[in-house]
Amino acid sequence: MQDVVPPMIDVLASEAVARPGPPRAEWGVRLPAVGTGVLAVACIVGVFAWPSSVTGLPEGTGGLSGAALLAGLLRGATTAPPTMVSIVVGVAWAVSGFGALTTWAVASIAALRGRLAPAWRVARATTILFVTIGLLLAGAWSSVAPWLPDLLPDDVSRVGFEALVGWSAAIAAVLGAATVAFSRGRAGMVQACVLTLVLITFAALAGGSLIVVGVGVAGAPPAALIVPALTGGPLQPFAVAVAALFGLLLAIALLPAGKASSTGGHWRMVLAAVTALLVGAATAVFLVSVNRLHEDGHVLAVAPYVPLTVFGLVAAIAAVLVLGLAVAGLARPTPGQPKALS
Repeated sequence: MQDVVPPMIDVLASEAVARPGPPRAEWGVRLPAVGTGVLAVACIVGVFAWPSSVTGLPEGTGGLSGAALLAGLLRGATTAPPTMVSIVVGVAWAVSGFGALTTWAVASIAALRGRLAPAWRVARATTILFVTIGLLLAGAWSSVAPWLPDLLPDDVSRVGFEALVGWSAAIAAVLGAATVAFSRGRAGMVQACVLTLVLITFAALAGGSLIVVGVGVAGAPPAALIVPALTGGPLQPFAVAVAALFGLLLAIALLPAGKASSTGGHWRMVLAAVTALLVGAATAVFLVSVNRLHEDGHVLAVAPYVPLTVFGLVAAIAAVLVLGLAVAGLARPTPGQPKALS
């Protein structure tokens, strides 16, 4: 028996040496992956550390940072204790943010060593969760933590959370770029780019604050007007169009990634691009119609107009679209290309 064991060990060792390992990424793939990973880390750190990353004061002297917002969600204010909703939202925001930070760091280190590790998939998921919770906070802070104005020397209801929405849009754009950098497969690339479009479109609908005449920045997102209009009234057709288009965009994003072949992936990006732009156009028509009805004497709860923040989100959508379409058109698989790692 002792004479048999050493040869078996030698055979296993020789097979282990001969077995090829996973392909190592070239420097042309490593550097963009590392760069976008580091940029994602910097953006998430900026949300928590920048003094006015959540909201800024009109005088430009400071504001509310992500860390201060998180502390307010968990500890409350001097005038009111925290609620179970604010604690749950705060914990989820903190956990997703810390998870995104650590996994982006791990993915960047692995990419520097030439391995597009699966950690970037976890980083993508936690980043989407972090941005989504931040956008919900921007649009529904009055329901989650109504005492937040007490954390500032000025009334936050007249300041709004446009800064947090802007940071969220920037992180979403970085997420799209990181997807391109880390993904070597066309199917996964198209899948994640379309998901990024859905995230940014959701930011425009649920996170972008509307400036309400006579009230200041009330923190009311377009969805706060679109959802009630779905039940009836003169604006119901516009609200139904926005909801239907966003549902179509979400359906395009949730199609199996394997369907995004060289031809199908290109047309899928085109269809997602057109749908996202139609969502923005229908929302703009809806808001303009609200203003027109208010001017004509109709009784409406609010009379909003669109701040520059929403137009900035539309510009971010266009930027990601251009990037995604360019990659979908140029990244054609070549003969002998290794299997996609995404």
